[in-house]
Amino acid sequence: MDKRFKPLSPAEELQARRTLAAELAAEPAMPGLAVIRKIHMSLRLTIAEYARLCGVSARNLQDIEREVSSPA
Repeated sequence: MDKRFKPLSPAEELQARRTLAAELAAEPAMPGLAVIRKIHMSLRLTIAEYARLCGVSARNLQDIEREVSSPA
């Protein structure tokens, strides 16, 4: 969890995930980069946490978010 934010309770975290899933399902044509950023910010993950969940290095994820590298 990103230290800049107050930690969410398990119920709040579950609600945030459900809200995110609904938002992403409502907009299936959203570009991949926008989806990556939305997940990162909505779930309040650090780059390291998000990279571990995605199975990529933190540096690679940063490059993808800055549009220096391609997610493919």
